[in-house]
Amino acid sequence: MDKKNFLILPNSIYEEYHNRSEQISIILAKEAKNVYLIKIDNSNKIEAVLFTFPFNRLLELNIIKTQIDDKVNLLIIPDINCDIYQKSEHYSKLLETIIQHYNIDVVINSSFDFFSIPESVLNKIYYFYDISEDYLEIEDQPVNKAFISHFIETELYKADYNITSSKTLSYTYRQKYWTDFIYLPNTIDVEYAEEPEYLYIKDKLFANYKIENYNTKILSVLDLPLYGRNLDLILKAFINVKKRLDFPVKLIISTQTNIIAKYYNDKDIIFENIVSDEQLRELFIITNVGAVPLAHCKYTDHSLPVALIEYGLFHKIVISTPTEELQHHHLPHIIYASPEQQKWEDAIVWAFSENWKNLWDTSVNFYKTSSFITVMNRLLMKGK
Repeated sequence: MDKKNFLILPNSIYEEYHNRSEQISIILAKEAKNVYLIKIDNSNKIEAVLFTFPFNRLLELNIIKTQIDDKVNLLIIPDINCDIYQKSEHYSKLLETIIQHYNIDVVINSSFDFFSIPESVLNKIYYFYDISEDYLEIEDQPVNKAFISHFIETELYKADYNITSSKTLSYTYRQKYWTDFIYLPNTIDVEYAEEPEYLYIKDKLFANYKIENYNTKILSVLDLPLYGRNLDLILKAFINVKKRLDFPVKLIISTQTNIIAKYYNDKDIIFENIVSDEQLRELFIITNVGAVPLAHCKYTDHSLPVALIEYGLFHKIVISTPTEELQHHHLPHIIYASPEQQKWEDAIVWAFSENWKNLWDTSVNFYKTSSFITVMNRLLMKGK
């Protein structure tokens, strides 16, 4: 990929929707000269009048902060003390300044509410508008829903290319807005562990979790989005299915809240707050079977959780609730279980009896970051 300056705009100011934009930033940072990712500091809310200052002055006053993380240049911007409509206008003006200040060549915008690209810069950049989740299904307030719908439609018609991580969403939005979409799946690279490292990590984590029986199997629920997951389903199924297994098993769930833990006080269930990518990697490595329990709704029907790809790249069988989007992918390492406790109990027993098959590698390798880079290269070579 030619050395270009990229600006990546997050899905929203709310942290739980940032995954896609952060993944894209890290992928491109390995290839591009400069990648800038905007992040919103929700703990810092300022008055809108401060955004009228020159950009260099905003940097001098530390109103906008910069730092480098994993080769990505972070632009940390404060929240604005105003309503949703005014916030979008102020951020749009700020974007114009940022694009000029950093000589941005390519903008990839995953925003559905705040980061509208100003018309004045459209002829100076390649503009990719990224629909990565069904935001209209998340919002339940009619006024906000109307605003988001209008925002999305406006950005779709501005963009040089509309991209999406969901085949189902591309069909839905193509019919609704009469515009083309290019499918760019969520992609990720993982560092697979060979036998010596696997044994080292297993010894360490089993000691940390006080797991004394070395034959204990691990069922895990890792890296799921906050919206659309159904932890009650896997918890109830696990508690009941343990009696059917002829080996000890632990369930490890990554979660950012301990609220649900209060209702499931079981010695074989571990709730873990993930604080680093390396900690998450180690949990994937010691996992024997993964689980992606999803609530049944249009939002989950239109999404492909990246955890399903991560389990595959780590050569793990994974159980998942079937969704419309998953029907388009034909991933061989997934065992589907409808959202009923008995179905999940049966799926857990089945999954532990299965082993990874090497012929599955080709299917999951499609979701490595090289696929994303290849498509992006072709689009940039094609031009506006």
